[in-house]
Amino acid sequence: MIDRKCDGCNKCCQGHLTATIYGFDMYPGKPCQFVCKTGCSIYPARPVDPCQGFKCVWKSNVAVPISFKPDEIGMIMIDAVKDGIPYVSIVSAGNEISLEVIDWAVSMVNSGKIENIVYRQKNGIRIISHNKDFVDKFT
Repeated sequence: MIDRKCDGCNKCCQGHLTATIYGFDMYPGKPCQFVCKTGCSIYPARPVDPCQGFKCVWKSNVAVPISFKPDEIGMIMIDAVKDGIPYVSIVSAGNEISLEVIDWAVSMVNSGKIENIVYRQKNGIRIISHNKDFVDKFT
């Protein structure tokens, strides 16, 4: 486990994810009500859920290359769970998911470092997994 710093990255607040912060909805195309040029205008008083509890996989997983920082690569990786099965969701944050990221994701699943990965492209959801039960939950 590592703890990389955001250092100015606020892709998670820019309207690429879905959340409600103090009654204000954030969703793809609508950034957080509290995001500003310098970061979060309510940072000291931001809510536990979803803000303080948000876990950016880039920040905490050493298997994710440093070059995959969300504000540099235009995507966000999130730990998620579906029907009790954990997975990493790769979300576009300004760019399509690149071939470099897809190749990395395949290598992570094939090596067993990450069990399941889900990402979306224009033509639908893509799943990288060796777990048939997990794949069936998305199809």
